[in-house]
Amino acid sequence: MILSPKRLWENYDRSIMPLDTSVIRSFKTSFGTEKHVYYNGEATSLGCTRIYARLLLPENSSNKLVLAMLGADENIHDYDFSEFIKNGWAVLAVDYIGNAFERERFTIYPPSLGYANYNKNELY
Repeated sequence: MILSPKRLWENYDRSIMPLDTSVIRSFKTSFGTEKHVYYNGEATSLGCTRIYARLLLPENSSNKLVLAMLGADENIHDYDFSEFIKNGWAVLAVDYIGNAFERERFTIYPPSLGYANYNKNELY
């Protein structure tokens, strides 16, 4: 079954679990502000996923946001999002690969979701 984004998220209630955002780093840039953040993701009985992301906020915002999920081998810090920023769009570049490639910051999955950490040799 193929679901539309609207159908996939129609019963999702974000108020059930607060995002609990932690700003690790925030600084001014030539286009506006860049923040490196952690926030709550999927929860299990053994803990909550802490999602790591790079948030780019343009000086003159259009109140639109692009959610970027790059390829597993791409680092969210190396990617140039300037085309989106020029249009006044904010960008949230999300790390979903977890503890891989020896990066300083990454999404932290609880032990019960440890299989979510990217491992090319274990893909099926």
